Amino acid sequence: MNLRQYLIVMVLATILCWVSWFFVILNIDPFETNLSGFIFFYVSIFLAMVGTFSIILFSSYQVVNKRERPMYFHVQKSFRDSIVMAIFITALLYLQGSGLMNVWNFVILVSAALSLLIFLIFNKKANSV
Repeated sequence: MNLRQYLIVMVLATILCWVSWFFVILNIDPFETNLSGFIFFYVSIFLAMVGTFSIILFSSYQVVNKRERPMYFHVQKSFRDSIVMAIFITALLYLQGSGLMNVWNFVILVSAALSLLIFLIFNKKANSV
């Protein structure tokens, strides 16, 4: 799969994920749904954010790093970072929806996300040496 095909598939999949999220928002009542309604909500918003952040981050990495590295490095980095960002925001949404969001939970979640990013960055460098 070349870069053009990857971007086309990623854009189409992201659009489908956003459409599914809007479908969940419009058709599922949060006061009357069971666990499956919430699972559909969180999974669809997570996948939509992964695709959106991946496309945005890839574009920004491509602009900032003009042909210093092969494009698949930018694809890997943008996808990895977008997953961490989407997990962070989805966890924030879950905590807010559950009524568990406070300053300490936010600080712990930010620390965990930063620790995960640092681990992924240094683990990648350690494996490539």
